[in-house]
Amino acid sequence: MINLLSPDNLSSITHNLQQIIATIPETKEVESDDPDARASQIAHLAATKAAASSALAALAPGPFGWATIIPDLLNVWRIQRKMISDISAVYGQQEALTFET
Repeated sequence: MINLLSPDNLSSITHNLQQIIATIPETKEVESDDPDARASQIAHLAATKAAASSALAALAPGPFGWATIIPDLLNVWRIQRKMISDISAVYGQQEALTFET
């Protein structure tokens, strides 16, 4: 059985969380003439990606299913971070995006 609380796993989890929290993702989005519509598209795409990721993780049975929780959370957080970066860009606010935001 996989020990999720082993020192190696906790170190890896901590490192991944720090990477997620500490960096602002790059974006290819540019300021939009209709930022509300583009932001809605970005949010819909992010929700679809997060749902697909979580659905795949939920397919694993028993202990393997429990082992997918943390990687799934990390992936959803990565998707959300990218969504926030993209939406801030379409509103022309990419430079204002900070760690706290």
